[in-house]
Amino acid sequence: MILLCYLSAHTLLAQQDVTRIAVFNIDLSEFKTKTSLLGTLFMLDMLKPNALNSIPEHLVRAYSNQSRFVVIDKKNYQLVTDERERQKSEDFIDGYVIDQGKSEGIDYLLRPRYNAVDNTITVRVFDVATGDVACEAQVEVIKDKVGPEHTSYYISILLEQLNSACFDLSYLVVRATDSKGDKVREILVAAGSGQQMKEKKVLEVFEKVDIVIEGKTKMRPVVVAECEIVVVEGIDFSVAKILNGGDVVRQKLDIGTPLYCRTKTQKK
Repeated sequence: MILLCYLSAHTLLAQQDVTRIAVFNIDLSEFKTKTSLLGTLFMLDMLKPNALNSIPEHLVRAYSNQSRFVVIDKKNYQLVTDERERQKSEDFIDGYVIDQGKSEGIDYLLRPRYNAVDNTITVRVFDVATGDVACEAQVEVIKDKVGPEHTSYYISILLEQLNSACFDLSYLVVRATDSKGDKVREILVAAGSGQQMKEKKVLEVFEKVDIVIEGKTKMRPVVVAECEIVVVEGIDFSVAKILNGGDVVRQKLDIGTPLYCRTKTQKK
């Protein structure tokens, strides 16, 4: 079961050209000090190499492939969390990390954490300027998906939440690759394995419409179609088939309107 919430206002980083983010190691202090809801066997499975411990590496890899981010790898930063820095509070730890971020000119911090109470993996996004949690993604660990072979399942869910609701990541529609009559049937998208694209992944196709509100221009994404990835062509490109709205996509592309794709927003 996926727990979808905690994702604040739509576009944390939409107005910034390049953003410096730091990815810290996952906090497993509760994992090691409390009894998991799934028991000792679950704990041993998830602590194997490339299970929970590899989540920060997946985050670093995913955002390093995005031109709008400069990623600072802090996975090996020596921060004691086994006992909450000898019984110091989580708030104290987070505040300490934020202070470190300020000294290094970092904009946002990504802090993964396992919570043994509700058996969830969370990635908190801290706004270094304010010290607040700007956004949060969370997924519940389920009994039949434990161990290293299932890490990609959890990271894909976390990245979808972070990308769509926290970082407002979108990918340009390069061109139509297959059309029939007045409808586009397939498109080339400027996103590949480097952006965690996989076959059967469903995306929204949208255009960016500028709206002036009280003298300020804001971008409103208007969805015009849906598509599904059918072929991942390396790191930077994928081919997607149009599921609906192919006629609108044809019209927009014919008049030169830029179109973009993003992960389809999942409903609670």
